[in-house]
Amino acid sequence: MDSEDTFGIYRRFGFLYSRVLLSKQDELRRLEDDLDAMDQRDAHDSDKTRKCLKSRAKDFARESSDGSPTRKALLQNVESKLYDYGRILLQAQQMVSLNKPADRDHLSVQRFLESGYEDNGQKLRPLMEGDNEFIYRKEDL
Repeated sequence: MDSEDTFGIYRRFGFLYSRVLLSKQDELRRLEDDLDAMDQRDAHDSDKTRKCLKSRAKDFARESSDGSPTRKALLQNVESKLYDYGRILLQAQQMVSLNKPADRDHLSVQRFLESGYEDNGQKLRPLMEGDNEFIYRKEDL
């Protein structure tokens, strides 16, 4: 398949990118809900907790009294998840923007994978049975 530049046909795994992104999106939504709930609790609690909403230094210095994560820990978790989500989202967008193979190139590679080639009079297949299934997922190439 490396004999011709246009024969470098590989899967994009669009379905898997979508599943992973939806999962990451849901994780972020839950963290966003947790952060909103924390803000609401602090806004309606004592004067001391309301001050934490106005001062990052006071908020980050505060210890959690009930064992739940502090705002600092929650924001660090959000940052990490956002970074992963953004990285994967950009990768997925790059994969989608790659040129799809021309019909004739796709057909040439498909025929090569199905019929194989001869070497010293012996009929050989470039891939093991089942490993060539990707070529039939044209929408994902």
